[in-house]
Amino acid sequence: MLGIPTPGSEEYNIFLVNFWSSLYAGLISAIVTGLIVGLILWKLQNMADAKQKAREYGRQLAKICDRAGEALEQMMIFGGNTKSLVPTLDDIKNLVQEIQVQGVSHAFTKNKCFILLEHVITLQKELINQAMRIDLLISNLVRQGNYTEKIDPVNDGIATRYICARFIGWSDDKILPYLSISSNECPEWILRRWEECKANEEISHLWQEFNKGRAELYDSLIQLSGISQVSN
Repeated sequence: MLGIPTPGSEEYNIFLVNFWSSLYAGLISAIVTGLIVGLILWKLQNMADAKQKAREYGRQLAKICDRAGEALEQMMIFGGNTKSLVPTLDDIKNLVQEIQVQGVSHAFTKNKCFILLEHVITLQKELINQAMRIDLLISNLVRQGNYTEKIDPVNDGIATRYICARFIGWSDDKILPYLSISSNECPEWILRRWEECKANEEISHLWQEFNKGRAELYDSLIQLSGISQVSN
């Protein structure tokens, strides 16, 4: 007769051993299977999330590339000092930083557009540092010269703007109206400050490096603009 053996019998002891062995084996098998299935589902979900995130960043990259034209226009605007010639690129920097923090797939970060964006940010950072150094040197040199000639500090700004404008290639015909100087000739004291800055080796070297970097930034923004036009 089939059933549970009588407690205390040898058959009962064998039954308990077999029962618990089978139960534990089944539980362990179920746990292992559950873990494997869970890991597979987790991996698949992560892959799906990464693809969705990459698509979203791709759309944002396209928008950022569209703004390359705005950055190019900003580079053409002279705001009175060297730093004003460098575009801010806040949107681009924020997006690239977000992508790096989120850890988007390696293949996506090797995208030509993303690589260009990183390069543009690196160039912009270097140019900002160079521009701040140039502006500081020019300001100090102008103040030193004007102090020697007992020229009021309120006039320092006019000289620094004139000097920066000359460094970017402007002529007096364009600079004097920009500075609201009614005379057809630049004041002699401003010309002396310009000659002093032009003769300063560090300032001249920094301006050469700045112009090279700025030309490279311009070309990179042109490339970004081209990518956005192809993608549209």
